[in-house]
Amino acid sequence: GKLGVEQLDIQTMSGGEETRLKIAQALSAQVHGILADEPTSHLDREGIDFLIGQLKYFTGALLVISHDRYFLDEVVDKIWELKDGKITEYWGNYSDFLRQKEEERKSQAAEYEQFIAERARLERAAEEKRKQARKIEQKAKGASKKKSTEGGGRLAHQKSIGSKEKKMHNAAKSLEHRIAALG
Repeated sequence: GKLGVEQLDIQTMSGGEETRLKIAQALSAQVHGILADEPTSHLDREGIDFLIGQLKYFTGALLVISHDRYFLDEVVDKIWELKDGKITEYWGNYSDFLRQKEEERKSQAAEYEQFIAERARLERAAEEKRKQARKIEQKAKGASKKKSTEGGGRLAHQKSIGSKEKKMHNAAKSLEHRIAALG
């Protein structure tokens, strides 16, 4: 019979013979689609190779759930990965899928490194602005202790220093908000 399955009593069949029978029935029924859950289980290498040969010529839709990497490499041209409740589609066989996953991993790692570098840069910039604000504040305190012979000169100078200090604090806060927005 087809796929090397003779007409046997199903009770006397081995797991591999039963799997071959089910596959033969599906392929000979001229169906539009096959859903196969671990179709290579109970098959020896010869049976797997024969199945691969038959499925390569199957013109209908084929949805396979399998852990057999060799089988997947030989039969599939699209993989759907179900992860965290989300389905992602990958074109190609299993080896192509692994390459695409590695590229994704590298890309995510590079993005994460950029994120870390940007956050560190912003933190350094915010700290620098805070230091500048403290310097200006200390300068203002020192200036207020000095006696000024000019009437409004000291106050005008302090106002200028105060606005610079405020500007530095605002710049530091702005950078802190950007850091918080990064996550």
